[in-house]
Amino acid sequence: MPSIDLPPSVDEAKARLLLAVALFQEGEVSVGQGAEIAGLSYRAFADALMDRGVPLTTYTEEMLEEDFAFAREFSRARGH
Repeated sequence: MPSIDLPPSVDEAKARLLLAVALFQEGEVSVGQGAEIAGLSYRAFADALMDRGVPLTTYTEEMLEEDFAFAREFSRARGH
């Protein structure tokens, strides 16, 4: 990885984590890839994402509509 000069207040671990979070949010890397960039385990990176309010999956409006349609059909099939 190329080196960059960081301000004294930002250590390398923090910079790597922030970079990994940003890349994940942009859809450039997976959770596993982000963990590798941050130098963390998968679980630790997932926790870091959740601590920052970053969802692990992107739930689109289309996915929500499909879930509602499934729920309506399921409810009808069960007679509710």
